[in-house]
Amino acid sequence: MKKMILMAVLLLTTLSAEAETITERLKKLPPEMWVYQALTVVDVAQTMSALDDPCKCYYEQNSLYGKNPSDFQIVATTLAFNAAHAYLVLRMVETGQPEWLIKTVTYGSIAVRAGVVYHNFSIGIRF
Repeated sequence: MKKMILMAVLLLTTLSAEAETITERLKKLPPEMWVYQALTVVDVAQTMSALDDPCKCYYEQNSLYGKNPSDFQIVATTLAFNAAHAYLVLRMVETGQPEWLIKTVTYGSIAVRAGVVYHNFSIGIRF
């Protein structure tokens, strides 16, 4: 866990270490990346709600977390992965990678995250 947080901090540090501000660089991200980020917020809210449910009938299925992770573990891990994901897409944009590749990564990520949110909703998890 500490390693993931450190990685996220290092990635964010590399974003701000260059001449452009973080805000200027984030503007380069495809607009679809914000859909991914919004779905991530919904997923985290669903997960935290499910784990706090009084029925105790839900458990985390992502083996990265274990069955009953803390809120801190969920948020810290999600921040680390989202920072890495945004950095990957940003570097793809900045290094002139083909548009089809950037869209494949972006839309693929959205599809996976939307699938998780839909699954959570379909088994009764609300937030």
